[in-house]
Amino acid sequence: LVALLIARATMLAYPELLPELAGRLERRGYRAALSVLEHEGDVDQALHGLAGGNHAGVIAAALPCLSEVFALERAGIPLLLYNCFTPSVRAN
Repeated sequence: LVALLIARATMLAYPELLPELAGRLERRGYRAALSVLEHEGDVDQALHGLAGGNHAGVIAAALPCLSEVFALERAGIPLLLYNCFTPSVRAN
């Protein structure tokens, strides 16, 4: 199970993003769990608690705060940031 966290504005700007990501994950044997964020700032709330779950990874199209990133890292859950960047974290 891979969590996809995508802001509504991102989905409107890049409508091909969701079917492309979901299709590629499924071809590799993963299921996608989509969380549509009303605002990019909602990413932290969506990430809260994922570190305790059974996710194989997280793809976030919004920049989370460092505490949420570190919680995922401690849990061994890979994080891929889509269309955002920060030099402070170890994310793909």
